[in-house]
Amino acid sequence: MNIVTQERIEDQRLRATSSLDTSALAAELRLVRPAIRKMFGVSDEAIIVLEIVIIALRRLLDDSDNRPWEERLAGLEDRFPQVTDESVGQLLSAMAAIDNDQAARWIKRITDKQGRVFFRRLLGSAMYDRIENAAKIDGAVVVIALRRGFRTLLPIATALDNSCIFLTPDAIESTAGLSLVEHSVLALGFKIDTIFDAMIGFGLPLENVPVRESEISALVDMSIVAREFAEVISDSSRAELAEVDEALARKLRGADDALEHSEDGVSQAANSLVELIDRLLRTSFDDHFVMGWIEKNYSEESDVIYVEKASGRTKPTKRAQALCFAHAGLQVEAPSGFHLLSATGLAATRSKLQKLKHADVGSAEERAEVALAIAAIEGFFSFALRASWHKESSDRLLSLKSKF
Repeated sequence: MNIVTQERIEDQRLRATSSLDTSALAAELRLVRPAIRKMFGVSDEAIIVLEIVIIALRRLLDDSDNRPWEERLAGLEDRFPQVTDESVGQLLSAMAAIDNDQAARWIKRITDKQGRVFFRRLLGSAMYDRIENAAKIDGAVVVIALRRGFRTLLPIATALDNSCIFLTPDAIESTAGLSLVEHSVLALGFKIDTIFDAMIGFGLPLENVPVRESEISALVDMSIVAREFAEVISDSSRAELAEVDEALARKLRGADDALEHSEDGVSQAANSLVELIDRLLRTSFDDHFVMGWIEKNYSEESDVIYVEKASGRTKPTKRAQALCFAHAGLQVEAPSGFHLLSATGLAATRSKLQKLKHADVGSAEERAEVALAIAAIEGFFSFALRASWHKESSDRLLSLKSKF
């Protein structure tokens, strides 16, 4: 290699690693001989897609940029005009054709000692080290993006936990597959968050990553996080419930007032909350719709239909109504343990409230149970809106509001 070529390559490398609007790994892979890249199945299109992904993640992570995300990503199409729907489709098809065994073999070959020795000899020590370092630079961006994105789901996990307040650990395990040791979705989230710590511990450099200080290390105290999220969930769910129907929001406020001021507060609050649940579910989707929806999406599930003694008609249970609401009445590609958990939790909450309607004592324990029921209802409503209703167009929510 002559001196001019060597200087050009070094110049490309320095510009790539110093710029924060590029992919360090893509820059290094472009310097690998095409014949070697072909051996690994690394096409030009794959390198471009890698670069686009890293650039997009860097821009989206940058808190100093207050522009909407669409404006942050503007210009990528002009920067990479060679990327077309057809080329991306071909790349995705090639990736889809890789079976799990083949992928496992490649991962083992890349990560085990013998494989690293092979690649170092093939690429040369200097290039191998640069690629490894570049992979860590890009990897740090991906890990922080995953951690930030994952943490945005933790409020939903807290809402789901709250909706299951009256479920036993056995019921949670049988419904969603969570172990008896970890019968909390938030606890599961905390465990996953520690995985990102392990990834960072591999030596991923965070110096040039737009990372928040809180994202450098794992979350520590789950009880504090749960309390903080619980307050946010309560405030937001009440505001959103009022937007759907003010009468429903009044029943929630009425339960609060009854608990605080009435001697018969437990019974009154329980009555208001049962009426809230029934009105929310009954008005959102009628029995005919729920029966058809259950048949299409959860026909194998137990405790979703019953025969009414008076009329002899088959009707959906409260659990079935809650499950339909949790999915926003949409078609389900695959049964969801989390949606089942929220619906089962709401049905259990209603059963608890039915008993509290006849409470004569109004003890501190009964009042505490009503307070928990309020949190469970708020959790169910918050989970359903974020997991199903908000992912659809605003017309979906408008149609719900119109029913009330």
